[in-house]
Amino acid sequence: MLKKQIIVFIILGILTVIIDYIVYSSLLYTFRDEGISGLYIDIFSKALGFLSGTIFAYFTNKYITFKNQKYYGKTLFKFITLYITTLLINVLVNSSTINILYLIDIESNSVFKIDANDIYLFAFLAATGFSATLNFIGMKWFVFYNIKTNNK
Repeated sequence: MLKKQIIVFIILGILTVIIDYIVYSSLLYTFRDEGISGLYIDIFSKALGFLSGTIFAYFTNKYITFKNQKYYGKTLFKFITLYITTLLINVLVNSSTINILYLIDIESNSVFKIDANDIYLFAFLAATGFSATLNFIGMKWFVFYNIKTNNK
């Protein structure tokens, strides 16, 4: 059962990441085209991308991965608590990675320079990796733990 849940979680997670990335990158490019940049734009774009994916993840994991067909107020509360925590971690890892890579790029005197798009993509992937791992662990053993279908 766990192996199947992990596989389904990964497949749905890929779709969640695609939603997250489309919103994130669309906002970044829109702001850049308007000449707006800065740390707050990075944070805002990452947070909205993550939240868009979160809405998708809640319903797909609730009904498909963990097969929780009933409404449980505690489950929704636990899910929101988990995702607020992982949202903060996701945004922190994303922003920290961007800042670190820009510092490395600035400090580097080599001919090789890091492209800004690569920095944002790498930061997005690092943040997603951290939060996806924490989300599976949290959903499996915190959010949906007491659901009868999970104990088979």
